[in-house]
Amino acid sequence: MKKIFDFFVVLVFGLVVFSGCKKGYLDEKPSKSLTVPVSAADLQALLDNLDVMNPAPGLQQLATDDFLLTDAALASLTSPDERNAYSWKKEVFSSQSNSEWRNGWQQVFYANIVLDAISAKTDGEKAGLNTIKGAALFFRAMAYYHLSQMFTRPFVPASAGTDLGLPIRASSDVNLNPARSSLAETFAFMRSDLDLAVELLPERSDYKSRPNKAAALALLARISLVMQDYERAYGYADRSLKLYGTLINYNTLNSAAARPFPAVLPRGNDEVLFYAAQTSYSFMSFMSTTVTVNPELYNLYGANDLRRTVFFNATGRNFKGNYNNVSRLFGGMATDEVYLIRAECQIRLGKVQQGLDDLNVLLLNRYRTGTFVPYTTSSVSDPVRLILDERRRELPFRGQRMNDLRRINQESNYKVNLSRRVGGVLYELPAGDARYVYPIPQEEVTRSGMEQN
Repeated sequence: MKKIFDFFVVLVFGLVVFSGCKKGYLDEKPSKSLTVPVSAADLQALLDNLDVMNPAPGLQQLATDDFLLTDAALASLTSPDERNAYSWKKEVFSSQSNSEWRNGWQQVFYANIVLDAISAKTDGEKAGLNTIKGAALFFRAMAYYHLSQMFTRPFVPASAGTDLGLPIRASSDVNLNPARSSLAETFAFMRSDLDLAVELLPERSDYKSRPNKAAALALLARISLVMQDYERAYGYADRSLKLYGTLINYNTLNSAAARPFPAVLPRGNDEVLFYAAQTSYSFMSFMSTTVTVNPELYNLYGANDLRRTVFFNATGRNFKGNYNNVSRLFGGMATDEVYLIRAECQIRLGKVQQGLDDLNVLLLNRYRTGTFVPYTTSSVSDPVRLILDERRRELPFRGQRMNDLRRINQESNYKVNLSRRVGGVLYELPAGDARYVYPIPQEEVTRSGMEQN
């Protein structure tokens, strides 16, 4: 990792820092003649680099059961990593480095630069930097969350104290080379960052590429759900929705449109709390043609469920319901997910009708007007199954399916064994298989001595 960080040290105060912001979305950038981030504008410019700070992992999407590719479609993918991920190969990465690993640690590095710069200021100077500090903490926590969902074992409360997590990098000093912490320590680090971020961030952001309180609370709810800490996940989701709980009524959308949702940036799509885009891969460009939706997923939607026509084209073969309204898939936070988290947590905590009420609010905005019959405790035999099925219907291609499988595969009643044929060969991914954890790029293992998965 030192090689990667040394590379960014050279560039971060020069071309990269001040060329990454998108004109029209963000405030005027500081002068390119500056070489060290000192002012609030300099630090904000680091965090406003959309190409660095706002990507989310995209490769895992191919490993889910949302896709079903023909052999010809699979061969058309340009990266061997994509084909390996789809086939659940043990060795996913075709080279010693990997963009998903690199992107996550680059985000951590940028966030640490900002946090170190703020820490070096006097108390008087720090007073006006709370929002920037909160944003840096948010970005660092989100990067750790994304890395943990690819490069560590699923969070199991009983073993998290001994399972390997990630190195805790709380400084931009590239000479530090911390060992991998425990998984429990990694998640505690994320939550600590976000708890402080909630106190520092504003309730609203000028741009959806910048975090706010509701987004930080939503990320805390997502992380706590992964940890199976349902009490805290409920509390965070509840606080987030009380700050901002807007849902789009899908009856107001043009379901015949090629892109039914308004663009997120700078302030579009009323459900989005925080903008992120999944790392670009060739399969995303082919989703309107050769890369097809698994019929099993499409068939989950009833005739009056507007997601059937808003998310998919008329044949049901191709996905068009991207909340980003661009080719790169949405990877951020939105209120519909927060409703689902609050609903699931209430159900798991024994407040079943309250959880169903949350689900009913969401689904009333998803079904044709007058057709949805609200769920009650007497009409649902397995509320947990219902909410897990609704997560799959509501969040396809958002980067959450693989993370959900990592969690629910720990429950015998809900685990999912995946299988598909590639080139006439049957491939299987049993629940809990070691291939749910991606190998750390060999370049990093060789350079730092980090323990491999």
